[in-house]
Amino acid sequence: MEKDLENLDKIINKLNDQLGIMGNNLIEKQFELDYLKQVNEKLNQINKRLIDKLNKPRNGLINFKN
Repeated sequence: MEKDLENLDKIINKLNDQLGIMGNNLIEKQFELDYLKQVNEKLNQINKRLIDKLNKPRNGLINFKN
């Protein structure tokens, strides 16, 4: 019975370690996701400015050149 409790304790400790690792990985991925969201927002702003610039009429024509 005591051996079973020791084995159970070891299993619980291993599971706790794995949960800690998974939690750390989740936090790291959240930071990466936040960074990628910021990059995406900046790219969207750049795209909007470029589209607005391309669609700005010049001499009554749409200018497709930079």
